[in-house]
Order: sequence, then C-alpha cells, then structure tokens
Amino acid sequence: MADTLLSTQHPKANIEEHNSTPWFYITTGVLLFVFLVWQAAMWTERYELQQLYKQANNDLTLNIVSLRGKLDKYEYLPELLATRAELEQFLQEITPESGLKLNSLLKSYQTISNVSDIYLLNAEGNTVAASNWQSPRSFIGKNFSFRPYFQDAIKGQKGRFYGLGTTSGERGYYYSYPVFNGAAVQGVLVVKILIDDLEIPWQDQNSEFMVTDPNSIIFISSNSDWLLKSLLPIPTEDLSAIQRSRRYADEQHATLPYLVEQEVSEEALLVSITSELDKQPLRATRYLQVSLPMPDAGWRLHILKNVRGVRTEILKNSLLTAGIYLVVVLLSMYSIQRQRIQRERLRHDRETKKTLEANEARIRSILDNTKAGIVTMDSFGRIDYINPSAERLFGYPLPELRGQHFTELMPPEQRAQGSKALHLASATPIEISGLRKNQRLVPLEMIISVMNADPKGYHYMATLHDITERKQHEQALQQAYDELEHRVIERTQDLTQANTLLKQEIEQHRHTTETLQKTQNELIQAAKLALLGQMSASINHELNQPLAAIRAYAENGVTFLQRDNPEMAQANLEEIVELTERMASISAQLKMFARKSEGQLSLVSVSASVDYALRLFRPQIEKEQVQLQRQTPEQELFVNADPVRLEQVLVNLISNALHAVAGRPKRTIGLTIEQVEQQVLLSVSDSGAGIADEHLGQLFNPFFTTREGGKGLGLGLSISYRIIHDFGGTITAFNRPEGGATLRISLPLAEVI
Repeated sequence: MADTLLSTQHPKANIEEHNSTPWFYITTGVLLFVFLVWQAAMWTERYELQQLYKQANNDLTLNIVSLRGKLDKYEYLPELLATRAELEQFLQEITPESGLKLNSLLKSYQTISNVSDIYLLNAEGNTVAASNWQSPRSFIGKNFSFRPYFQDAIKGQKGRFYGLGTTSGERGYYYSYPVFNGAAVQGVLVVKILIDDLEIPWQDQNSEFMVTDPNSIIFISSNSDWLLKSLLPIPTEDLSAIQRSRRYADEQHATLPYLVEQEVSEEALLVSITSELDKQPLRATRYLQVSLPMPDAGWRLHILKNVRGVRTEILKNSLLTAGIYLVVVLLSMYSIQRQRIQRERLRHDRETKKTLEANEARIRSILDNTKAGIVTMDSFGRIDYINPSAERLFGYPLPELRGQHFTELMPPEQRAQGSKALHLASATPIEISGLRKNQRLVPLEMIISVMNADPKGYHYMATLHDITERKQHEQALQQAYDELEHRVIERTQDLTQANTLLKQEIEQHRHTTETLQKTQNELIQAAKLALLGQMSASINHELNQPLAAIRAYAENGVTFLQRDNPEMAQANLEEIVELTERMASISAQLKMFARKSEGQLSLVSVSASVDYALRLFRPQIEKEQVQLQRQTPEQELFVNADPVRLEQVLVNLISNALHAVAGRPKRTIGLTIEQVEQQVLLSVSDSGAGIADEHLGQLFNPFFTTREGGKGLGLGLSISYRIIHDFGGTITAFNRPEGGATLRISLPLAEVI
C-alpha cells in the first residue's frame, strides 16, 4: 500500500522520468555509433594509405633501377666513339669524300647500338657529320652551340641533356663527349636516344607514373595528357633559362590541375588532379603520390596510386563496424526485451487470472440481467443453464429443464430444424417457434454459437429473442404495402394520361418554334429588301451614268462607221462592253445581297465578309464623301458562321453608321478586326451624334428605333443580335469618348486545319 501511495503522489514526475530515459539511451547510442564508425574510417584510412605507400615505394624503386640501367647502357658510347682516329682526322680536314665516309660510319654505329641519332659537331657547334644525313630531318649544317651538352663537352667534360629535339620535336636524351686533338678540344660527338625507348610500359590502371625536371615539368608520363605540363607555376627567371636552352623548343607549358590536399610523409602526398575535360573540383581524381630523386639524370620520379580502393575499404570497414555495432545493439535489446517480456508474462498471467474470475462473475451477471433468453448446452445439446429471461420466455424454471434436450423447447414439426441449427452452429439468425410450458407457441429469433472447446467436446449457447411484436409490425407493414401498391397503380394511370398530354404540348411548342423561325427569316429578308430600297437611289445613279455613256459611245460608233473609221468604232464598242460589265457587277452584288441563307455554319473569313459588305456601299460612300478607316490584322481570321447572315449583319451595321454620319461636318466610319485571346472582335464605329444613355439598354429590342419620321422599322439590330447569338457570339453597343458610337461583334475564333 505504501508503494502505491508513493507511485500516485507524483505521477507527473514519474512520467517525465520515464519519457526522458529512452531519449538518453538513444542519444548515447547514436553518439557511440558515430564515434565507432568514425574511428574505424580513420584507422582504415591510415592503414590503407600505409599499405599503398609501401606498394608505391617498391614500384618506384624498381622503376628507378630500371630507368637508371637503361640510361647507363648508352653512357659509354660517345666516349668510345670519340676516341676513334677517323673523327680527329675528319675535323682537321673536312672534304666531301671524307664526310660521306664518316656519315656512313656513324650510320652503321647508330644501327648497331640501336640509338636514335649520332652526330659530330665542330668547335663552333655546327653539325659536320650525322647518321641521319640522308633523312629529311638531317642535322647536317645545324648549329647546336646553345645546347648545354655541347657547352659541357667543348670544355672537355662529359655532357648529358634531355629535352625536345629542335628538328624532330621528339623527346630525347643526349650524351656528349669531346673529340681531342692532343690536349685541345676540336669537336663534340653526340649520341641521342629517344625517351619513348626508355618509358616503362605501364599496365596498372589504378596508378600513374611520371618524371619531372627541376622546374616540375613532366617529361615522362604514363598519361600522355600530362606530358610537358607543369605541376606548379614556373617562375619567370626559370622560364627564361628554359627558353635560352631550348630544352622544350617552342612548347608552352600549361599548369596541370594539380592540388596537394595533405602531406602524408616527406616522400608521400595526398593530391587531386582534375581531368582537362571536366573542370569540376568535386570530380577530381585523388592519388597518393610517392616521389624519389634521380640525381644523376637530374630528374624526380613520381608514382601516383589511385585512392579509390582506399575509399572503398573505408566504406567496407565503416559498414562492417556499423553492422557489428547494430548486431550487438540488437542482441542487447533482444536480451533486455526478452527479460522484460518474461516479467510482463508473469505479471500478465496473474492479472489474467484475476480478470477471468472477474469476467466470469460479470458474464454471469450480464446473462442474468440481459433481456434476451440465454440457453447453454453441452456437446450433445442437453441444457445446463438458462437465464431468468429464458425462464420467463418458456415458463420453466432452470431445475425442470436441466438435462433436457434443447429441441424439447420447440414444437415437434420444428425439432429437426433445431437439431440442424445446433449442428451447424452458425452465427446467422434463424426464425423458429418456441413451445411454452402452457403449450402456447411464441415466435423466436435464434442464434447458436460455440462457446469453447474442452476434451469432452464443444459447448453451445443459444441466444433467443421474442419477435412477437416484430411479427405484428410485419403484418401491419404488409397491409400498408398492399394498400400502397394499389395506390401506385392508380397513380401510374394518372401519370400516363398526363404524359400523353405533355407530348401533345411539346409537339405544339415545336410547331410554334418552327413558325417563329420562319417568321424571323422572313423578317430578315424584309429588312434586306428595305435596305435595298434605301440603296436604290445611289444604285440608280451608278447605273444611269454607264447608260448615258453607252448611248454616247454607240452614237460615236455609228458616226465612225459612216466615216469608214473602223478602229475608232471598235474602241467605242470596247468601252461599251466595259460599261456593261460594270453594270452587271452592280446588279450581281444586289442579287447576292437579296439571296436567302441556307442556315448552315461553315468556316468564314471575317475580312472577306467585310469586303463584300463594303462593295454594296462603295457608291454611297464615295457620293457622300465618307472617310473610311479600316484596320485588319496581317493574319486572316476565321469564324464558324453562315456567310450570308454574317454579311447581312455587317450590311446592317454599315448602313446604320452611314445614317449616323449623314449631314455631319465630319463623316468618318471605322472598321476594325482584331483577335483578343480566342475571340475575334469586329467593330463598326462612326463619328455621328452617338446613342443616348437611356437608349443603350433598348437598342436591340424589336421595333425600337432612334430615327426620326418612321424611317426605320427597328428590326435591323434586333435581327442582327439574334443572328450573332446563333453563331455563339455577342454584339454590344457603346459611345466613343471622342464622339460617335461603336457596335462591336465578338465571335469565337475558329481553328483552321
């Protein structure tokens, strides 16, 4: 009890302590994990770099021995050849015959010794004999006094030199020795070998080999892209000395993208080199560079081992350390969890036992107090318990039913059904009749389920509900359903009659719509004819002028024929033909305007429709001196419309504009076609008096007109509004700030395939 009180006095403190403890362990574990992986990576890096250094040092030592052996192989040759008497005699007296003989001799020496070239220089440094005298790149006549190997030999010393040949451009190593005449030096013999013959075939893909001179210029390399590049920037004074000796001819020495990242030891560096094709530092190749000097040749040899394998080993060992750590942690957690589960299992068993005892008592109380009848049976269907609700349902006390078969509570004709339900023990409810003690039947809903299993077999429980009240409700519902079905039949007959009347009204409405459409078409045609009447005066004027001209030309033609002048008569007849064609064109336009629409929508050019409408009013525009301002886009715009009806709308708008500017001092009509998003806007503007604000809302109403004296029927704009609406567009009217009014048509832009 004391422990319980202590645990309940400070629940918040216990919860906080319980919540903080796991985070402490998690943080400690993560930190330990990071530390161990970091230590494993550091140890692996040190170990692998040490092993890589040992391997690189061994390889580099072998390469130095091999390279020194190849260089020493030819060191004796110039001294041996310089002591021959032929050279001394030749230098004392140079003739063509002796030069040819000496060139052939040097050629044979070059072939036997397998060197690149052998040549002889006089005291001034001019080449007087050479093994390549017959080659296009012959040294004969070339002066090499600027070469250090000549300057050393002319002083009576052995000479060594490496660099690019000024004639061949090849990398070479030069040996020189003085040719004596007594104690005086009268010439220099030079032997040249190619560096290509000295280079070691390099087969290791994970390492590179290179040789640098004292100026850090790469002279020999297993990577051809690095040749003649400098590891470090060359100072100006050193660069001048290189140029004076022409060691590398005219070659420019770019700096290799070379970076020292870490100094591992005196001879080993951790470096990175970026490829010429990839300047990104993150993609540089990292190497362990081991270097050793080669003093006799004046070189420094380097071997670069790719550390990609080191990174791989670091990753492997880090993953291995992480895996071992995780396994240890998981095993520890498993052991701790196993002990905790065992403690929890013991505690759970004790609590389960108490809970089962409490549940049995609670279940017994529930069964005794539930409203449903509960009957429990053994595996043979014999009753061992019924609750008080079942006692009241059947009228039997428990002692009288204990040991009786469950089917005894059913009428004889339903006992087989009860035995089957007991055998199936399904959770599906079934309806059955119960037999009360007074032999009265009661309707029941029964569910039989398996309680538990023991070595003796299954125990069953039957749950019984009295459904007498539900049956009564079902009968009442059935009566209501029968009555409702009768009413539905009656109502269906009424709806059938109403449907017939509705179909008749729809047919009448369709007939009315067709009549309205015909009436609208007739109104459109009437409006066109009215407009034709208004245009007749100007058209009559246009026709009268050609008729008068035709008569004059005809009379002139007769006169010319009488005067025997057929050429002038023919000219007058041709003028008559041209005038008749003009009259036919005017009448054709009137005919086209008077034609009826077919009612079909098609692809229509807006500019072409405007052109057609303007042709009808061209005489009137010229006669009344109306200024026409037209703005059309460069690209032709198309809409889906009936071409005849669209032209009729445009004729109506232009006619209204002409009426608006009639008698005005400034007579201007504007026609604008533009595209705004997916709409085509066609505006007809005038410089008239504009539209009164109170009339703007009534402008498109039928029979509304602003003209005086009944000159207009008030149908033009109403019909135009209806036509544009049928095309899926709109037509609006507004006054312009500078004076006059604008009527704007907006139609959807059609896609031209």
